[in-house]
Amino acid sequence: MKRSLVSFALVLVYLWASSLVHGTLTLRDNTEQLSGPGTPDNFDEWYASLLDYRTTALDSINYNGSLFTVDSLVWTTTSYIQTQMHPYDKYFYTRGEGYTIDKFLDDLIDRYGGIDSMLLWPTYPNIGIDNRNQYDLILAMPGHKEGLLDLINSIHLRGVTVLLPYNPWDQGTRDTGQTDDVTLTQLIADVNADGLNGDTMSWVPESFFLDSEALDHPVAIEPELGGILEALNWETMGWGYWSYPYEPMVDRWKWLEPRHLTHVCNRWAQNHLDDLQASYFNGDGFESWENVWGTWNGITPRDGQRILRTGAILRFFGDLGFPQSQGWIPHTPTVIQNTQVYASEFPVGDEILWLLVNRGTTDLTGKQLTVTTDGFHFYDCYAGEELLGNGGALEFPIEAQGFGCVIQTKNITTPGDSSPLGQFLIYMSQITQLPLSSYDDTWQYLCQEMVEILPTNMYTKTPPDMVYIPPSLFHFQVQGVEIEGDDAHGVDFQYPWETHPQRTHNELLHLSPFYIHKFPVTNAQYQEYLSDSHYVPEDPYNFLAFWQNGTYPEGWADKPVTWVSLQEARDFCSYYGYRLPHSYEWQYAAQGTDGRLYPWGNTNDQNNYPVQSNGRTLPGPEDVGAHSPAGDSIFGVADLVGNVWQFTDEFQDSHTRAAVLRGGSNYYPSGSSWYFPQALELNKHNKYLLFDDAYERAGTLSFRCVADADTTCHNTYLCSDVDFAPSSVDLTSSGSCDWEEWSDVSDRKKTPSVSISDLKVVGDTPSLSSECPSNVFWSDGTQLTTGETTECISFSGVGSGFYLSAPADKQSMRKLSIFMSLRDAVINATAGLSDGSGLLSQRLGPYTGDFMWTIQFKSSTSGAIGYVDLELQEPCDSNLCGSLAIPESAVNLTEMGDVDWVHWGLETSTSVDRKIVTGSHPISDFTVLGGVGNVAQYSNNPVSFSWSDGTPHNVITGSTTGVYFSNAKVSLGFRLTVETSTSMRKLSVFVGVWSARGRITVSLSDGSSSYTDNSISNYSSTTNGVYEIYFRGGTGVTLTVDWVQDDGTGNVTLQAATLEDASNGLVSLQAATFVC
Repeated sequence: MKRSLVSFALVLVYLWASSLVHGTLTLRDNTEQLSGPGTPDNFDEWYASLLDYRTTALDSINYNGSLFTVDSLVWTTTSYIQTQMHPYDKYFYTRGEGYTIDKFLDDLIDRYGGIDSMLLWPTYPNIGIDNRNQYDLILAMPGHKEGLLDLINSIHLRGVTVLLPYNPWDQGTRDTGQTDDVTLTQLIADVNADGLNGDTMSWVPESFFLDSEALDHPVAIEPELGGILEALNWETMGWGYWSYPYEPMVDRWKWLEPRHLTHVCNRWAQNHLDDLQASYFNGDGFESWENVWGTWNGITPRDGQRILRTGAILRFFGDLGFPQSQGWIPHTPTVIQNTQVYASEFPVGDEILWLLVNRGTTDLTGKQLTVTTDGFHFYDCYAGEELLGNGGALEFPIEAQGFGCVIQTKNITTPGDSSPLGQFLIYMSQITQLPLSSYDDTWQYLCQEMVEILPTNMYTKTPPDMVYIPPSLFHFQVQGVEIEGDDAHGVDFQYPWETHPQRTHNELLHLSPFYIHKFPVTNAQYQEYLSDSHYVPEDPYNFLAFWQNGTYPEGWADKPVTWVSLQEARDFCSYYGYRLPHSYEWQYAAQGTDGRLYPWGNTNDQNNYPVQSNGRTLPGPEDVGAHSPAGDSIFGVADLVGNVWQFTDEFQDSHTRAAVLRGGSNYYPSGSSWYFPQALELNKHNKYLLFDDAYERAGTLSFRCVADADTTCHNTYLCSDVDFAPSSVDLTSSGSCDWEEWSDVSDRKKTPSVSISDLKVVGDTPSLSSECPSNVFWSDGTQLTTGETTECISFSGVGSGFYLSAPADKQSMRKLSIFMSLRDAVINATAGLSDGSGLLSQRLGPYTGDFMWTIQFKSSTSGAIGYVDLELQEPCDSNLCGSLAIPESAVNLTEMGDVDWVHWGLETSTSVDRKIVTGSHPISDFTVLGGVGNVAQYSNNPVSFSWSDGTPHNVITGSTTGVYFSNAKVSLGFRLTVETSTSMRKLSVFVGVWSARGRITVSLSDGSSSYTDNSISNYSSTTNGVYEIYFRGGTGVTLTVDWVQDDGTGNVTLQAATLEDASNGLVSLQAATFVC
């Protein structure tokens, strides 16, 4: 009977001992590595301890080494360069062409000498978008099982072996009905793969190997987290997440069994010097992982040369058995320059291979090794030259942070002769002609492009099943919820206004009007499309998988259609003259202009969207409209969140295609935080990696279409738009009927055909200003026939503003355009008709920028006028209000905190840096809430902070530090208090969560107002936010801010807070033009 697979949740990492001590030497520093001798004087005692440890440890598990006599596993001893790769990589697969393995492998040869094995990974991070399990995703690859067999056989012909991933945490998706060891080993045998990598595992249960043996297809097993002692009996490889002290450490598993190979992995490193020197010193391998879950962390040219050179050495001598030598002597005492050069000695018979690394930053020449010269010849197998043993020492150079190789042999060889060694030496001499330092070591982002979405025809009336979305300024704030990656590596997407891919996106946009489907496309609509278009998929795998016999199940007509690919969604929209929405269009249609977190407001109301299912069977979506109108947006768009994910934009770089998915779904597998994260909130999206139609189709993924609207007024009598102001305005040509400008001249058109009213000032008298939107000029003025100005008038103070009007016409639309600037201002902009036939009111801000407000109007009665009324507003309608925003990736505390600022954790957990102020600081230091908190410092915050007016550190640039609790638990958190003022202030609190949900509670001590929010959450990774709190209070009133962990097993973080005066917003008015 086969042993059953132990649940991964119950797997315990077996450790040989917490530490091993021989004399005064500790041999064990962590679970994967052994410390070096420290000094040459300690070598004899240290090496004796190593030998004793090997004997004792192997005896304890009855180790006999027979695993390495299995023919199908011999390759694992020399598989030095392994890449983890994703088959959706565009070098590996091209849509419309199929697999392009030669392109993929040749590129790696060109850049760093190629690979010996690949870990072919099509599962995470897409897994969990529906209930497809890891095996379903492998088989969803183009060609499916038969195609995968052909693919792997073709890869074998290129001399490369293939491993598949095992995700042991995948216990919440579709149940296969058998244990994972049975399922995976059978799949590996069916497609002729060579092994498996145990994701997140310190060891893989022996049952996997026994099952593969029973299938006569023994598999190589490689746990991600290195290994355990007992597993040496069935695991031939492992990954190494290593430490890199100056003195190289010894690979524990390779020391115990020198044929065991570790692939040193440092996936996010942008310089692999330490990884490559450590692996080379041990005669180990390297994980050349660049496409990290769709984020490109490319190998630099210098690292490429390091891999090329060390890989060539390891392969050549690995085939001769040297790095697998049972007589391996790490930290050999034969090294002469032992203050910065370290070497391993690998004897085979009377021949010896030395692998050397220069850990120092200076080039070394002169004597490097002591040797016995009698009857032996020595060759520099790095530079490809013969060496002479003068006085029992070998002299050769090793460049700074470089590598060395020496072979001792009795065979006489000349570099370039016909012998294998001669041919190898001439090859090495050719590839090492230039020093490593001559190659570029600069890491660079791989930039993305947003795939163009062609506009549709301009629609003048609402298409069927759509709603109208008016033009507007839209503050687009969103962040990706990917589990891994950060801005320093280019995670997520790169919008056209950004310089590199990044997780957070924050931009003020002007969006033209469009129509959008009120609901996602339904099964009934898609069936009508199939009937009309006669579409038949080229690969029907998983196409409309919920359907049977060519139609949807009974009662499913009004459910969103799922199991269609991105291209199939595009084709549907295009067939009817529509297109998919941009992600910011989708968000604007869902959010409006007030930054709300959900279509209906800021409260997560379960009544407004479907209840999430977590079983192993996919339930399918709910009917569209089931939560309408309560769950609709302000525009009347429904089913935006919590029912089905929805396709929007596609982004590409030279390696990866990915779609921006919005809205989340009603399904999420249980049991693991590694599944595809939800994004119900409107300030979140997820990244869905694209491949081909069959792979992309998902049971929770749908779409809706949009149509472009022409820019004429779609309201019968009145419409308005706020756009960015042009840098230059010709008032004469723009104001064909009339124009007016306000400056030190304050001129207007000399002979208007229809006149704009005189400006009516509301509130405080405006002042002359140079902070104006445009350079305006004219050639038909009243005071100056020809004039030009960059001046304007500015209004300040709540309630201040202006009123303008112009005559309306019953027959045709007229257009009044107003050129203005906002500086940290909130305005209420009202446009109306005096006969009551039209009224529009819009609250904008707080914005800073130059804008053009355009009103189109006509009347239902004679003699009516169109008017505009603009007034500065408080950012808050009460004494306290708050909202969650996406922080910029780099924050300048000096610029934001004109009243006060504070930063925590710069150097230690107790570090507090503050703004230099006169008197007391309005913002307090934090106190701990919810018990005893062990405050700790961290230094990898996604948001960086700078300041230039601080104490005790006056100037700091780009700090990514903050504080958290090392003993985090629910209800543990931070409390701040802030002095109030009778005028409005703005407090910005920069916070984050890691594998947790946070809750903020803000209140005034007089009990007049409060604010709370718990929408910032991420149960698998990190999410940052900034809470923007507007407040005021009377004498003695204090603001209290509590930021605590509300849920989850991780923690909440606190980085900084700024305080600024929010009562000094300005609106500047420059000119108005009128077209009649």
